[in-house]
Amino acid sequence: MGGVDAMTSYIQERMIYPKEAIANKEIARVFVEFVVDKSGSVKDVQLKRQGKKYFDDEAIRVVSEMPKWKAGLLNGKYVNTRLILPIVFKL
Repeated sequence: MGGVDAMTSYIQERMIYPKEAIANKEIARVFVEFVVDKSGSVKDVQLKRQGKKYFDDEAIRVVSEMPKWKAGLLNGKYVNTRLILPIVFKL
């Protein structure tokens, strides 16, 4: 199992919508930047731009806890790969 569908399911199953955002009926899109290293581990998770802290914190938590990915390949060698992932919070 893998790919975009698996990643989307993983995020949807584990994301906890912030209570403050539910109370205020808020939605958000958070851009998280991270590195998939040569071994497939997710590292160096950070925000591409900051928004409301409770959305930012939850997006970082979910991405930081992701299982290993397939590492990027370049000329037959595994390489670190930097990615930007938009995470949408929508009621």
